[in-house]
Amino acid sequence: MGLKTPAELAARCQPIELLVTDVDGVLTDGLIVLDDRGIETKHFHVRDGLAYSLWHKAGKQAAILSGRNVPAVARRAAELRIAHVLQGHEQKEAPLRNLIERLGLSPRQVCFVGDDLPDLPALVTVGLA
Repeated sequence: MGLKTPAELAARCQPIELLVTDVDGVLTDGLIVLDDRGIETKHFHVRDGLAYSLWHKAGKQAAILSGRNVPAVARRAAELRIAHVLQGHEQKEAPLRNLIERLGLSPRQVCFVGDDLPDLPALVTVGLA
């Protein structure tokens, strides 16, 4: 089901109203760094800030859907004005479907960005993966 032309990709992108991303490896460099006290550090990229700012200015919504629950993610989400932060969901399809329903959207209006096997059920649920 690969896209064959830029026009096909544009057609799939046009209805997107909600951008949902995983965290580790998508919004971060993929490292999970623990200090001697067990405090976790995440390395977020500064350029995501501009991307989310432009996304919100376009009137679009954003969400984070992560299998882990880390305070740094909630803080970064607040900085990026990401209203929907779903953490601690190892199985991502059901919480994603619940969010889509709660927001009154259809799956084709959602883009999900993930990078690992646990993301596959969510990736096949949405209109753009």
